[in-house]
This record gives sequence, C-alpha cells and structure tokens, in this order.
Amino acid sequence: MKIGELARELGTSVRTIRYYEELGIIEPVRRSKGGFRLYSDKELRKIQMIQNLQLLDFSLSRIRHMFTIRRDTKTGKEAASAIRKVLEEQLREAEYKITRYLQMKELIHFTINLVDECAGRECCKKPSREVCERCVVIQSKPELPLLVQAIL
Repeated sequence: MKIGELARELGTSVRTIRYYEELGIIEPVRRSKGGFRLYSDKELRKIQMIQNLQLLDFSLSRIRHMFTIRRDTKTGKEAASAIRKVLEEQLREAEYKITRYLQMKELIHFTINLVDECAGRECCKKPSREVCERCVVIQSKPELPLLVQAIL
C-alpha cells in the first residue's frame, strides 16, 4: 500500500510514517514505478505495535532501540539480555509514575472532601483567598496540600 493509504489505515499522518522510516524503524518494501513508497502488512503491524507501546508510555527512542537490538546483537543470549535491560528501565519508570499517580489520587480525594465540606457549610460569602483562609474548614486542617493552596 502507498504511504497515504498506510497513514489512513493507522489513523496517523504521512509525516509520522516518514519519521519512523527516517529512524530506521520501518522501511518500504519497494517503490512503485512512479517512485511511491509501498508498504506491506508487516510494516502496518509494526506501526500498530509502535502505537500500542507509545500508549503504554514507551518513548520512541526506547521503541527504536528495541527494534534494533536483534539486528545489532550477535547471539540470542545477547539480544535477550539487552531486551531485559530495556524492559527493566521501562518498569522502573512505570513504577515511579504509578507512585506519583497514587499520590496525586490521594491529593485529589483530599481536595474533593475539603470542597464537599465547604459546600456543606453553605458558605454565603464571596470566595476569596482571605475569606477562605479564615474559614473554619480550612483552619481545621493541619496542613494544606499544594493543590488546595492553589485553588484558595
């Protein structure tokens, strides 16, 4: 299929396909008589895999590295070791992000509960930093997270 057809099939741009080609991740099977790049279903599946890995937060440079390991290694053992290293790095990053997201989740829950307390008091004053800082709901909290401080 031509590059435009491939891009439409994948829901991406022609520029993205060309960029993957520049990175050496994919390559056209051949060119038509008119000079058009022609791609196979194999390249389509490879790009789908790239898109899925990116959804899982793999960087394009890491994906590229994974695709080149088989080509650049001499033995299966060497390739397996290199892939393991890449995956361990990705796992460390994922665990760090999971920890940060869990912290953010707690912060958002705290802030929602605080906002619910404020709404439950049926405050009739115009909200302002000064009014909210003097509110008993806010003053009853020993420490306010940055998110709460930002919305005060």
